[in-house]
This record gives sequence, C-alpha cells and structure tokens, in this order.
Amino acid sequence: NILSVDLSSSTSPVIEEVRGKDYIEYGTEEWKNLYPQFLIDLYYNSSTHAAIINATAEMIAGDDIVIDDEEEAQENNLDKLVKLKNLFYNANGKETLHEVLKKVAFDFKLQGGFGLHLIYNRAKTEIVEIYHVPCERIRAGKPNAMGVVDTYYVSADWSNTRMNRPT
Repeated sequence: NILSVDLSSSTSPVIEEVRGKDYIEYGTEEWKNLYPQFLIDLYYNSSTHAAIINATAEMIAGDDIVIDDEEEAQENNLDKLVKLKNLFYNANGKETLHEVLKKVAFDFKLQGGFGLHLIYNRAKTEIVEIYHVPCERIRAGKPNAMGVVDTYYVSADWSNTRMNRPT
C-alpha cells in the first residue's frame, strides 16, 4: 500500500476587513471567520496533534508559579508579598493563577495567541482578578489612524453573530 499525502494544499487563514463590520474576519473559504475553530477541529480529530499540543502547553505552563527568593521579598515588602500570594492562589474566585496560566499556555500553543481579562481595583493601581478568555472568542478590531489595533471584540459564537453580538 502506498500512501500519498498532498502537502501543497494550504489552510492558511485569510485576514480581511469586511464593510459594515468593526472587526477583522479571520478564516478560510470553508471556515469563514472561524479559523480558531478550524484549529480546534484539527486538535480534536488528530490524537497525535492533540498529544503534541498538550505536552507543549504543559511544558510552557510548568508545574507551578513560585517566588524565587521569598525570604528577601518578605523582608522588603510583606504587604506586596501577601497580595501577590493571594493573587497566585485566587486569580478570579474560581481558579489559581497557575490554572489560568495553563489555559493561556494551551491557547498559545494551539492558536498562537491568548486572551486575558484583567480586573483592576477602583483606583486602577492593582490587578485584583485575572480571567482567561478563550482565543476562539476574540477577533481584532480594525486598525486606528496610526495603523495600531487598539480594540478587540469577543463573541461566544462567531458562527452566529446575530445571536451572539460581538462586544
């Protein structure tokens, strides 16, 4: 038996501005504005691919987050150390910071990017909560006059933006 694999076909995403939409569409002919979902589909349909993604994401995230010289940090500023440790063990009321980091590492390996939702205190001087935003829910806005993307949109389902309006 001879197996032939056609490596000439490309599944690179097409990135385009669409009139009437504030976000940039990101997909292929078959996966219109759904390229991240295409990558997820590949992940679930190939055990080899999934194993590589999982192992690499685990290596990126590591075993835990630690403070190298905790004694020195404790001597210099105990209050900041306590706040940092609280964030480590309670990033958002449901997860530790390491659990968030594992999700970020997975998205980074699978999608090539990641999203975080940071909540600041009222004075906007400290981060008090950190949430992972699944990469497949994010699209970039159109660049501003300086050519910089300064807005991102989130939708629970990009295949149905009428019911799940991007915000």
